[in-house]
Amino acid sequence: MLLHIYQLSLKSPVVKSGEKFVNSPPLIRQLVEKALYLKRLTPEIEMAINHELTRTGYISDVDYEALELLMSEMDEGRIRFI
Repeated sequence: MLLHIYQLSLKSPVVKSGEKFVNSPPLIRQLVEKALYLKRLTPEIEMAINHELTRTGYISDVDYEALELLMSEMDEGRIRFI
């Protein structure tokens, strides 16, 4: 039972899009993916991440792992902070 609840908590939230329901990745993960794609962390991306953290008041496991990856890539010099 607990494993099932844990697995459900790891799934992306479902967002209504028109008449269909679609899975939407967590916003922070999307922002991290954008930074990784651009190979730079812009002030806009950083502000959006901070805003989302402030708005929700918590961080999901998925978002935490994404932020860990971003920081690791920045430490290695593969992502620039502008």
